[in-house]
Amino acid sequence: MDYRPVRFGLVGCGHHTYPVIDGIPVLRQGRVAVQHHTTSAQEVSGPAVADLVEWVKAGNGQEALVCLLSFPPNVPVRGGHRLWGVPGAAALGTWLRRRTVRKMLAQQHSAQDWMRLFYLRSRGVDQELMGYFLCRFGQPRHLAALTCLQVLPDDDRPVLDLACGFGHLAHTIVQWPRSRPVVGVDRNFFQLWVAKRHIAPEAMFVCADAGDGLPFPDDTFGGALCSDAFHLLPGKQFCLDELRRCTPGGPILLTRVGNRHVEPNEGSELSPAEYLGLAMNMHTVLFDENELVRSYLANTAPEVCSADTEAKWLTIIAGPQALDLGPPRQSGDWPHAAGRLAINPIYAHHQAQHGGTALIFQFPSTWYAFENARMLDYHQPAITLDAKQVRGIHDGELTPELATLVEQFVLIGVPDHYLHAPGATRQPAP
Repeated sequence: MDYRPVRFGLVGCGHHTYPVIDGIPVLRQGRVAVQHHTTSAQEVSGPAVADLVEWVKAGNGQEALVCLLSFPPNVPVRGGHRLWGVPGAAALGTWLRRRTVRKMLAQQHSAQDWMRLFYLRSRGVDQELMGYFLCRFGQPRHLAALTCLQVLPDDDRPVLDLACGFGHLAHTIVQWPRSRPVVGVDRNFFQLWVAKRHIAPEAMFVCADAGDGLPFPDDTFGGALCSDAFHLLPGKQFCLDELRRCTPGGPILLTRVGNRHVEPNEGSELSPAEYLGLAMNMHTVLFDENELVRSYLANTAPEVCSADTEAKWLTIIAGPQALDLGPPRQSGDWPHAAGRLAINPIYAHHQAQHGGTALIFQFPSTWYAFENARMLDYHQPAITLDAKQVRGIHDGELTPELATLVEQFVLIGVPDHYLHAPGATRQPAP
């Protein structure tokens, strides 16, 4: 299959034809539904692939993009009654949302703006995922994954990022410690579109379901990773076999997989021994996520754990050869600083005296606090930046003082158009 960059077009595979929408091949069957991150339940049905193909054939690729990004808006309430029961209200809501998306596409908006539209202003979508994705760069699961990136091969073959979501890891891989190609795969188109447009534009993204097999030839990739998703997949053996087919000579990283023996469970988790059993005839190492985070912060080699571990969140590295992890920051740079330095979005902003900014660490929700409680161990609880520091952040000048703020996770590296710029035009309503 030919994946040369095309903004709008068609690709063929056997007897099937698939659309390329704004540079992203959509290799899905039926409808391009939006599925919940953990349960796989359908949240938004989405347009049919056949309709997308017809739009592209007719030269209306932009309209196909609008339909893919236009989730049903929140249900308005007037006088205690939900207005979607009024005849024509649903059609009006769809028309208004498509108008909003067209306006946003014509203007410069950030990844944060699009996340707000999808998660906070759409019907049937889990609002908890707004904080989960926006504040991901500082989460323990992200630091654990960053610790493992050192095992990726130092060659020019691309890295496969399966279930890549918004491309947070792709953002780092394409530039740290050196530039390398990345191909991200996910079943949710809108996440891939934001990743391509705002988070990791250098990477390539493909909308496909891992359960259908990976749409790549044998021996395509030099390394592969699946972060915070493998334990949610129903066909784990098939998925791992597909990763091995596409990455026979490189390591496979499975980070943030849940231990079935430790509650609460989500998805279809396995025991550590069962995970290791899937990687037949491969060299494997097992890590506790907490140990990987400790390794990242201390810049020391992490210790492996045994298959009888009682850790909840695990990382498995498998490959044709034995692999050892060394200190994750051998270059001296913090991987979480890759990109443009900005104030970590986990902090609430308040104006301080003399042009300064007061920052207070604030979990987005109770669920987020439960999932990411360890962030309190390495984030500053509160800090006030003076006007000079604020100007330095804006100018991108990494002074020793600002470098300390990076170590404290007050500052993190983000893509250029990740956060909403203060004073910028807000997204249109609804």
